[in-house]
Amino acid sequence: MKTYSKIEVEFLKYVIAGKSYKEICKQFNEKFNEQITESQIKGFIGYRKLNTNRNGRFEKGCTAINKGIKSGGWKPTQFKQGAIPHNRLEIGSETITLDGYVKVKIQDGMKNGNWKFKHVLVWEQHYGALPKNHVIIFGDRNKRNFDIDNLICITRQQLSMLNVRGLIQNDADLTKTAILIVDLIQKIYKKTK
Repeated sequence: MKTYSKIEVEFLKYVIAGKSYKEICKQFNEKFNEQITESQIKGFIGYRKLNTNRNGRFEKGCTAINKGIKSGGWKPTQFKQGAIPHNRLEIGSETITLDGYVKVKIQDGMKNGNWKFKHVLVWEQHYGALPKNHVIIFGDRNKRNFDIDNLICITRQQLSMLNVRGLIQNDADLTKTAILIVDLIQKIYKKTK
């Protein structure tokens, strides 16, 4: 790490106004016969909380860097109609989300509706479409146990109360009992209100 002398610090404070890091670096190296880099200059300015008075925007009347340069763009033969991308997954492919849930590809073409959680698919195969404002939870908290007896359909409100009270257990039967307790708490709350 470079230690700057008082003269160098004063020079940098004086010279930075309205200049880029590249310009400041060039002037500093010429003045003091040094070989510091732009990142060192940037670090110095940031550490000292100095302001170069540059906001990173093009000023009015400024000419764009790429003015008059023809863009390469895409070639007419680059994307062929009907071509399948090399990374496309087939329908029925499974993937694991960052939080550990398994998703299954159910269709192609739509932006947001191509994938569905596997536990929801398994539950829907047995009971039909998932009701509005309901979710499917794993009774034993194991996100890879797709046994229909382990998949429990509950409302979002029930899920919220289970999570707040920490009642989802490692045993499906205990979790089902916890759901009954949450329902009882809701009924008591409604009666007392």
